[in-house]
Amino acid sequence: MAPQKSVTEVPRSILPRLTWNGSSTRTSLSASHSTPLSTGQRQKQQRTQIRKTWPWQPQTPLLSAHCSAAFSTSSPDTSISPSIARRFPRSAINATNSQTTKPLSNPVRYNGVYVATFQPARRAFHASTPRQRDHHFDTLKFVQRLKNEGFSEEQAVAMMRVLNDVIQESIQNLTRTMVLREDTERSTYTQKVDFAKLRSELLNTDSTEAQLTRSSHEKIAADLAKLNSRLRDEIGRTQASVRLDLNLEKGRIREEANSQEMRIKETETRIEQEVAGLRERVEAVKFSTLQWLMGVCTGTAALILGAWRLLIDTPHTTPTSGKIATPGWILLLLASGVSATWTWVYVKSCLRRSGFRLGFNHESYRDIPLARLEKGKIPWVWYYKEVKRAQNREEASLVVIMLLIFGSVIWLCFHLISPSFAALDVFQVYQPVSVPGSEPSSCNGDILLLDHVFGYSYGHPYVGYYEPPNCEFDTVRMNLTVTSKGRQYDRLATMFLGDTEVFRTSTAEPTADGIIWTYIKDMSQYNALWKKHQKLIFDLGNLITEIYTGSFNVTLTAHFSYENNVKTPDIILPISAQKSTSNSSSVFNVPSDNATVLQKVDPETSRAVVSISACGQSTEEFWWSNVFSSDMYAFDSTIGELYGHSPFREVQLYIDGILAGVVWPFPIIFTGGVAPGFWRPIVGIDAFDLREPEIDISPFLPLLTDGEYHSFELKVIGLDVSEDGVAMLSDTVGSYWIITGNIYLYLDNTKENTSRSDNRKPQVVAPEPTFTTTRHLVQNQTGANETLAYSVTAERILTIRSSEFSWSQNLSYSNFGLFNQLGLSQRNDQHTSGRALISQLEGGGSSEELSFEYPLFVNQTYANLDTELTIDAWMRTGLEIDSTGMPGVSTYSLTHGPLRLHTEQWGQAHYRAGTGNKNSTSFGDTSDVFESNAGGKAYWRAVRAVNGSVVSDTEDFQ
Repeated sequence: MAPQKSVTEVPRSILPRLTWNGSSTRTSLSASHSTPLSTGQRQKQQRTQIRKTWPWQPQTPLLSAHCSAAFSTSSPDTSISPSIARRFPRSAINATNSQTTKPLSNPVRYNGVYVATFQPARRAFHASTPRQRDHHFDTLKFVQRLKNEGFSEEQAVAMMRVLNDVIQESIQNLTRTMVLREDTERSTYTQKVDFAKLRSELLNTDSTEAQLTRSSHEKIAADLAKLNSRLRDEIGRTQASVRLDLNLEKGRIREEANSQEMRIKETETRIEQEVAGLRERVEAVKFSTLQWLMGVCTGTAALILGAWRLLIDTPHTTPTSGKIATPGWILLLLASGVSATWTWVYVKSCLRRSGFRLGFNHESYRDIPLARLEKGKIPWVWYYKEVKRAQNREEASLVVIMLLIFGSVIWLCFHLISPSFAALDVFQVYQPVSVPGSEPSSCNGDILLLDHVFGYSYGHPYVGYYEPPNCEFDTVRMNLTVTSKGRQYDRLATMFLGDTEVFRTSTAEPTADGIIWTYIKDMSQYNALWKKHQKLIFDLGNLITEIYTGSFNVTLTAHFSYENNVKTPDIILPISAQKSTSNSSSVFNVPSDNATVLQKVDPETSRAVVSISACGQSTEEFWWSNVFSSDMYAFDSTIGELYGHSPFREVQLYIDGILAGVVWPFPIIFTGGVAPGFWRPIVGIDAFDLREPEIDISPFLPLLTDGEYHSFELKVIGLDVSEDGVAMLSDTVGSYWIITGNIYLYLDNTKENTSRSDNRKPQVVAPEPTFTTTRHLVQNQTGANETLAYSVTAERILTIRSSEFSWSQNLSYSNFGLFNQLGLSQRNDQHTSGRALISQLEGGGSSEELSFEYPLFVNQTYANLDTELTIDAWMRTGLEIDSTGMPGVSTYSLTHGPLRLHTEQWGQAHYRAGTGNKNSTSFGDTSDVFESNAGGKAYWRAVRAVNGSVVSDTEDFQ
């Protein structure tokens, strides 16, 4: 509101002049000389003039009809004006009129309305429109009545005037002690204005103070939050630093322990070598004795045969024949000697090939008939000629028998003493799948699924067709047998029935003499697929080069039986690329592929579970050893570029854009990982059968069972860490992850699905994970990066709830990494644990719980990167699962019902590869302990392998 213009208040003594001068002959102030007023002010002035016009007092004694009309009109608002006029005597009024009006430049305001404006040299006022004076009684009627009573007109008028004056005086006397309405209204209006101003000021003050208080409170709260955040950061960093120091100390202790263990094992190796030397000496004495006995026996037999020949030929000889008999005897004796010599030399060659040292390494023994034997000049011709010559004699049969005996002894010696050339049996330590005996009437049959050699098979999977057996079955067990020979990397293989992945495995690295392994898996979870005709796709991408020559001969069979097994899913829907129509593998390659599919869920579904199969390849195979992206080039001058996006990974499942659950993957190590010597003949945990973690999506059934298509999306998430240590989830990871999923639906035809008619979304409480990171980079005196220590700890809580089910996850993760020796030595200590719970809120309130732990410790040191590569490594990894059981045959616990599983591997290995990686050697010492109660049967096994051979193996069934 614009401020009002200041106004000069007019004394009350001047106000009556506005009416009394209404009949003045002076010219009133014209509109042109008045101060211009705004439209609103003029309208307000007109309304005020209409309500409060000043009465006009007639000056003539005569009463006209116009006056009588004015006298007969009265108004409560205008009755006060005559009193104002009566309060001032005419002398005062005349004196006032005679005074000179002072020039005023401001308008005159009366009762808040501008009514006049004074101009210099003009005394007349501009007043409201003159009106007749309002008397308090009808004067005309009063005068006429007096005239009727006999008074003359002049008397009647005089009496009327006297009476009017008396009344006016009385009113004046009464009004002297009264407050005028105008004053009351003015005072009330002023008070209202003052109260309004006061109220406005109070409101403004209160609002300002409240705003200031609020802003101060917010500022204080923000400062407190910052202080709390800084305090938490400092506490977290301090804790992380303490943990890092503790882990470093633990690492030093472990290294010292490993060093001591290495020394102990070296001592054990020396002892074993000494014992082996003693054994060799004993065996040398044995074989020397055997050699001497064989020589004596052979020589004795030759002498006996010679004497026998001589005695047989003597009675029948003539003088001429006697001359012939002597050369024959000498020839036979010579053949026997040659045979004995050849036998002795051949035994010696067998012993040499078997690796025993019998003291024959002197230079004088290098020209013995063994050289001729190796060149193919075998002295069997002597025996053949002798046999031909004596074939018509009785001793021919004895010679043949002797030759057979000598040949048998030599053959047995060669095959018993020489090293075995059989294929190495490679295995994964796991609880064997029980195969109970079936009744004759039940289904009991085997089907060959595939028998294929994967040579150069990258991008060319095996494609076949499966026909279900003609019998009723509820249990399927699959046997995978693979052989390989040569040199080859470990390869990943996936098996699909249509577009649904049912099995994921990896290969062992072959040897020059060949390897073989067999794995048996319970495949009953996929009965819904086995009971239909399917296209079977087995993808094992292998490459054949001049260096890597090994191919994989894969044989896959399935055994079908009916054992009254547990209920398995009624419907299985794939979360895959769905490329079976083009005879290709249906895996997603993340992050290059968008792993999203649309699926329709059966309205009669009573339970739904999603399994996720995900593993890293290429730059993501050892994701647990990756560094922060800012440190990828920290040791570029020594070991080259490192892999980034941190050592944390999370696989997420979204349903219609809503987070339905997460998987923190198991750090699997394939048979070529860290150092190949670890994994021969014992492969890593789950290397032959990769587990598929499960997410129960039953809380989403009210949303999914509406008969419409819904989106299912899989994501692999990494971690971006800023320079100030703030960690945030990121969709960007390295290349690449192979990922698929399956949706298992359990139907209930008897249950009415009325409670899901609203198709409501579940209540999802899924805050972002909390991360704590540390990073310390130390440089040496030359400015080169010498040591990098980093750590990541994470925790996550997720809860999804509907009217029927509640699904929750509680996960914890930590990874402490260290690079030293200019990046040539790396150590990672990781621990992942979690707990998942699915509760049924209706129909009994049953619940199923699963907890797991993934401990991992790896220490590896590189050396001689220019001429050759050597790796010295230590590792300890494990897997613990405690489950009350999931529906069907769990793809995670690999069994039905409760499970308590504990398995652990530890060991050390050495690897060396020459320039160009053409020649490499590796040896290791690995121990594996496995304990499980799958299927209600306790199983325990402890195995130790050294340099490719099992040195101890203990197994216990209960």
